[in-house]
Amino acid sequence: MNSTYKISLKAATLISALVFALPSQARFQPQQGDAEQGAQHGNNQGLHLGKVFHRLDTDGDSFVSLEEMTAGALHKAQKRFDRLDADHDGFVSLEEFVAAGEEKADKFGEHSDEIKACVEEALGVTLPEHATAEERFAAIDSNQDGMIDIDEANAHAASNVAARFNALDADANGLLSKDELKVGLELRKTRRAALRECVQSVQEQNDTLEDLGGDELKQVGL
Repeated sequence: MNSTYKISLKAATLISALVFALPSQARFQPQQGDAEQGAQHGNNQGLHLGKVFHRLDTDGDSFVSLEEMTAGALHKAQKRFDRLDADHDGFVSLEEFVAAGEEKADKFGEHSDEIKACVEEALGVTLPEHATAEERFAAIDSNQDGMIDIDEANAHAASNVAARFNALDADANGLLSKDELKVGLELRKTRRAALRECVQSVQEQNDTLEDLGGDELKQVGL
């Protein structure tokens, strides 16, 4: 097993809860000699933010519109649709949808509740209950014909993007500045770091969980 953290689930939860309870400016206090490393970390974050913003800001006006953000999401939705459409008939059946979900769920297995509780305590939030594959399928299958087509997949993706966009658009002007996008990226990074720490802690106890990718992170609302 490859794991960076050699601490118990209880310790990981307690440490995370203490860290996230502190004011943001108090969470990281560089020690003497750490300035160079901290500066490099800040530079790396700035480069990542710049790349993400540049990729989304396709018209180069220094703002990201809902249309620009949606375009990127629809590209990902198409790729996901093609992956789910196992028989390549242009539709995703419930069986195909469930099969893909079960493959991902195996990475959490019987420990999902334990991991979720750890993340909730670490972040001081209550995560939504994880919907079943059938419930998620029904939410996308807008005409309820038992099949998902690409238009339904795109409409669902666009709706999710709009909700995220509005949450980030602090001044409600219909455009995301680099600072507004930065807040969203930092929040996602914080949540995912807490999840990874909880997973690795449970992994130490059970020696069964695998490393996680972006799709698996979404299973617990992150």
